[in-house]
Amino acid sequence: MGTRLRWYRLALALVGITLSTAVALAPSAQSLLTPEWDLEAAQPREDCGDVLFLGARGSGQAAGGASADAGTGMGPQVYAAYQRMASDRPDRTITPRAVVYPAQEVQALALDSAAYFAGLEQGVRDVKRTLRSEALRCPDQRLVLAGYSQGAMVMHRALQDLSSAKDPAAVDILARLDGALLLADGDRIAKDRTTNYGSAGRSQGISYEVGQQSRARGTRLPRKVANRVQSICEQADTVCDFHSIFQSDSAGVDGVTVHVNSYTGTPDVLRATDVVAARLR
Repeated sequence: MGTRLRWYRLALALVGITLSTAVALAPSAQSLLTPEWDLEAAQPREDCGDVLFLGARGSGQAAGGASADAGTGMGPQVYAAYQRMASDRPDRTITPRAVVYPAQEVQALALDSAAYFAGLEQGVRDVKRTLRSEALRCPDQRLVLAGYSQGAMVMHRALQDLSSAKDPAAVDILARLDGALLLADGDRIAKDRTTNYGSAGRSQGISYEVGQQSRARGTRLPRKVANRVQSICEQADTVCDFHSIFQSDSAGVDGVTVHVNSYTGTPDVLRATDVVAARLR
């Protein structure tokens, strides 16, 4: 596909998503230059739940939360998955926590892609810092990661980074990971080691349309986490199944509508969430 045509199609997709999402709040004041592993030693505490459910909201969703996510800041799609998991496993104390990052609206990807992806990487760093600090505070706690859209990209990259790290803390974090839910993941690659749900099958996300500036890792997840990562993507979704929206069998399908409306308590998401819930130790 020619470069000009690729960018034209990408621009159309971004405009559609922008018109369908809420305006994001101002980016977090947390510095992008904060050292990744500059942590204060934490003391183990008695208030550690059995499971930490760490969730990342999608582009443009409110950092301070809204009625649709009960003010958690995880976004409605991720919050619905958390509710399902808590309902599935009343025998476990599942503590919800939101990732702190800008989650800038998709319009920023077209206007200033460098800032958009810098904010996404801020989320990746927050996930890794949180997991490492919580490992000190709650060394026996099990872990579940979940993200929607840009939030799924955050979680995907955090998993890739932790998997490539060789230090004992990263190894311990992955050992305590019971599952991850990637809803409409823009970093999705066709032959990744994930358990896939949804009509898209094996597909590629929008990150790979913007080239190296997206900072997408492009690497497959390792076998050691393969059966714990559930990826949900519906056909013609503008974000996680980008190329299919231009194919003949997707003609007339609104990829933005698919993206916005296909991941809140839908059968594919419920199935994937139930699988993770069943793994909780």
